[in-house]
Amino acid sequence: MKRSKRFFCALLALTMLFSTMAFATEESEELIIDEEVHLIMATEERRSAWTPSEAIVKFIANQEGFRATAHQSGGHWYIGYGTQIKAGQYPNGISREKALELLRGHITNYTGYLNSFLQKNNILVTHYEYDALLSLTHNLSTKWMNGTLSSYLKAGIENYTDVQVVNAFGGYCRAGGRVLSGLAIRRMQEAKIFLYGDYGDLNYEYWHAPTEKELQLQGMKTRYAEMETLLANGVDAEGTALAEEMIADTTAAMETLAAEMETLAAEIEWENSLKLVGPYYDGEPKDYTYVRFDGGKGTSDKYILYYEKGVPYGEFSTAQRSGYQLAGWETEDGKLLLPSVCPTKAVAVKAVWTKGAVDHRNLSLSPFSDVPMSAWYYDELKELSDAHIIGGYDDGTYRPNDALSCGAVLKLVLLSAGYDEQKPVDGSAFGGYLALAEREGLVQTGEITDLKAPASRLMVAKLVAKAMGLAPSDAETPYADADDPYATALYDTGIMAGKDVDGVRVLDAKSNLRRSEAAAVIWRMRNYQALEEIPVE
Repeated sequence: MKRSKRFFCALLALTMLFSTMAFATEESEELIIDEEVHLIMATEERRSAWTPSEAIVKFIANQEGFRATAHQSGGHWYIGYGTQIKAGQYPNGISREKALELLRGHITNYTGYLNSFLQKNNILVTHYEYDALLSLTHNLSTKWMNGTLSSYLKAGIENYTDVQVVNAFGGYCRAGGRVLSGLAIRRMQEAKIFLYGDYGDLNYEYWHAPTEKELQLQGMKTRYAEMETLLANGVDAEGTALAEEMIADTTAAMETLAAEMETLAAEIEWENSLKLVGPYYDGEPKDYTYVRFDGGKGTSDKYILYYEKGVPYGEFSTAQRSGYQLAGWETEDGKLLLPSVCPTKAVAVKAVWTKGAVDHRNLSLSPFSDVPMSAWYYDELKELSDAHIIGGYDDGTYRPNDALSCGAVLKLVLLSAGYDEQKPVDGSAFGGYLALAEREGLVQTGEITDLKAPASRLMVAKLVAKAMGLAPSDAETPYADADDPYATALYDTGIMAGKDVDGVRVLDAKSNLRRSEAAAVIWRMRNYQALEEIPVE
């Protein structure tokens, strides 16, 4: 199902007011997320350039985490909300306000990259879509602009499902060759901003750079543990027994520190519970989670896949290992993850390998182990398989890139055109179909001498057109590599329309018809009449 167009009410601004809490103090005004947040959104207006909304600035700030003092990472110095600086800058640290100022300037630098990409490719986006892409650009620079998400935007994002979009964002969640949970979560949140204008709950359950208060609490816990150890041992660092006065003072200090820790922990919990809420699309935004795949001694095709919560997985990553077959994906508690299960949380799975028979229900809802549900021909093949019109091999594969034989093409086309099943002739299961095709004038006698030979695309085009009863066309051929009146007649049906190569339409006439292409051709042929009868609005 394609993404439905989202309609928003004609509001240009959405204001969120957090309820005042009894223990709020003036200090709470220093939080990244103010008590009142204005999200200025141009409803459904699309442009190739925007300025960052305040919402995305605050989103990025909370993703980066605050550091008051400079720190080094990867050979560079950073401060505040992940802003790169020169060594020696800000020796006394900075405030949150200054950190936000630096961050805004840093983000502005990335708008140039994003605007250039959008304008160069004539891509128009809403403000919230722009915000999501800007957050991605701030985190990755231009790395994503030559990947899957980039191709989706260029082709028209409306042609892809929400889950496909989430996975396009989610492909950028590794560092040092491994998936980082923090990045995986950030990619999901950016995708939800892009899809629904949902700036979401700021999730502090996952790693983030500790705030000043969190660092303060960590230090307090360390001091408390040291005093606790001191009393338990009953001696000081030099081995001298503790005096009663020191024991009393230490006990009192621990009680005071415990009360301070409790108060500080409550403040941190409240601050982390604050939310940014953006304008939702028509309905509640969907929630997603992911599965991390580890091929173990084999190689997994995907290291992470995202899924909509509450909807069956349906499709997992495939994997390869020489001499073995993938038997399924096992969770950390030793259970196989099944395609029919509805995901509720992120999980990590590892490949289970076998040299024996495989139950492909553990791998995918696809009828064939080597045909993912994302394949362009999947729907057509699934329908034909369910109707027992097209089958696979005994090992559960379909082998979509293999060529289809002349005999198999004859049988599929003739049965789809309404001819009766034919008995074997001369020991060949397809011999009867060749004899029938020659009698009906669908192929010339002697045109097919080897039923096991691969069928060319031109041969299939002529056979399909004749079997459907199409009249030869006297129009100019649309192909640069084929001038056949029946192929031209079939072109007009859309059943076989060739492909565009550098602005030139070709049938790829001499190439073999692949099994994946055969599924699409047979499905279109069988459904051609039904498609014709759909009224044009």
